[in-house]
Amino acid sequence: MSVTLLISIIIAIYLIPVVIYFMLGQKNTFNGSDHYTHQLFIDLIRENRYRFIREQKNIINENYMSYPQLMHWFMAILPQKAGAFFVRYLQVITVLLMAGGHFYFMLRVMGHAQVGNNV
Repeated sequence: MSVTLLISIIIAIYLIPVVIYFMLGQKNTFNGSDHYTHQLFIDLIRENRYRFIREQKNIINENYMSYPQLMHWFMAILPQKAGAFFVRYLQVITVLLMAGGHFYFMLRVMGHAQVGNNV
């Protein structure tokens, strides 16, 4: 197998999911089922002067906020238009980061394997 063919296959494996999720993001015209819950968390973080939420009175069970809030905090500090763009393409961004991390990992592993080092 030639090196060019191998590189083409690897790029296709990492690029195809990103393109698919980007196309889905373009066609997405509705909010997901839990969008309003996440928007509530973002609004509460803004109201709390950009600090994490400890209690939330609208939650049915315990009044202790145990949901991870780092992404919501990041969304709260973004301007409204940038936040809307980020929400729309969050899946693309996530897949791109995961594919990039995996690709970097594979390059490191293949680099060690070529030299003859044990991984």
